[in-house]
Amino acid sequence: MVLAARAMYYHTGLRRKELRLAALRDLDLQRWILTVRHPKGEGAWAVDGERVRLFPEARPFVLVYLDFRAARVRQIDIDLAGVEPLFPNEKGGYYSEPGWRMARYKVFRGLGIDANYKVLRASFAQKLKDHGAPIENVSMALRHQTVVTTEQFYARVRTDRAWDALEELWSKPEIRVERK
Repeated sequence: MVLAARAMYYHTGLRRKELRLAALRDLDLQRWILTVRHPKGEGAWAVDGERVRLFPEARPFVLVYLDFRAARVRQIDIDLAGVEPLFPNEKGGYYSEPGWRMARYKVFRGLGIDANYKVLRASFAQKLKDHGAPIENVSMALRHQTVVTTEQFYARVRTDRAWDALEELWSKPEIRVERK
């Protein structure tokens, strides 16, 4: 479960709550999208039902997880059709925030990883930025209202890349157009 959640967080930029409260029906395997039913700002300013894509690298983790999920639900002797959460807890319900955090903590700690899911959202954004994605696209994928939030907290231009770009521009011959 934790490895599938890690893959989905890293490849989608979802917030912890958005995946923790996702239902199985929110996952569309035909189009490889996940509908976000519980976004940040829920009940206030957020848009319900936004969709995020599951990039090809995440898909194998999702498929393996769905088989694991079915086996796990059968193991706890609950009717599979009656289990709504994409990531059900031991009773077939949704994880509480502390329960979700503890499940992650146990697995990460056992693997010697000192991190949390939140860092994966920033990793998603930074990877896209480092690969040349326009900041507006990264901001839209993270569902930010402005690019300022994205630039300030998630996807910064790295110093080396900034200097490389500046050096390239600096080294270009200057083209002057003479006016008559």
